[in-house]
Amino acid sequence: MRGDGTLMLDLPHYGARDLQVTASDLNLAHWLGRGAPPSRLSLTLRGDFAGDSAVPPLGTVRAIVEPSQLAGAGVDSGALRVRFADRRLYVDSLRVAQAGLITTGSGSLGWTRGTGGQLALDFDADSLNALDPLVGWLAGGAPDAAADPGGQDAGNAPLAGAARVLFTLKGSLDSLGFEARASVERLAWRAWRVPAGRGHFTWQPGPAPTFALDASLDSIAHGMFGFSAAFAAARGTRDSLTWQARSRIGEGGAFLAGGRLARPPKPEGPPSRSVWTRWPSIFRATCGCSSGPQS
Repeated sequence: MRGDGTLMLDLPHYGARDLQVTASDLNLAHWLGRGAPPSRLSLTLRGDFAGDSAVPPLGTVRAIVEPSQLAGAGVDSGALRVRFADRRLYVDSLRVAQAGLITTGSGSLGWTRGTGGQLALDFDADSLNALDPLVGWLAGGAPDAAADPGGQDAGNAPLAGAARVLFTLKGSLDSLGFEARASVERLAWRAWRVPAGRGHFTWQPGPAPTFALDASLDSIAHGMFGFSAAFAAARGTRDSLTWQARSRIGEGGAFLAGGRLARPPKPEGPPSRSVWTRWPSIFRATCGCSSGPQS
């Protein structure tokens, strides 16, 4: 790694003038410890900005990523241009290219609460195979094939399929809302199989942040076990949520379940461990069976 330029660190003032940092075969695990993924990153970072603790920064930062690897996943190229102005962080352009997938983004976010913005990110993958090493590292390594009901070959199947994910960040850096819409086709990983599925998730900040999740799958299978026409939904806060799920099982079976979970109010006095309270739930199961031939 090599750096040229001027860093301003006379706190509370900070910034950089004509700064250029170049890294080649950078290993994050070497710098950040064993919790970071092994990597070989080649990139160039240029910055020219200034600010202090009372005033949002002004200036620009640019980054160029050359062919690199992150936890074994290859990155062909990448480019990012960020601008600080008007009490906002502007992402003028973001593009990362990998084999079979492209990530792009643009927009702005407020620097502090009271100044809003919206940042959109688009992840479009014709093939997810290039991400298999990274997903495997995040999952903690290879599975134990002997303990996998899908068998040795199915249990070790690499990540495959296509996906489109649209992320939207709203608000400011210290009060972020989040929305994600995702669709997948022919998704396969280890013993899991999902021919097609869609999902929608939102998170709204505030004194009591709220969330909502909806997901529907044409079918989902793990080894020999599977469900079809599966749907699940949950919404609420960190202390109170409602949920429901339904699916078909086999040719004639189905189930429907739902309910509410809530934490009781915190009692006065010494802190105690939080316990979830389950309110009355519903569960229904049906089975369509035909009797055998009569003699």
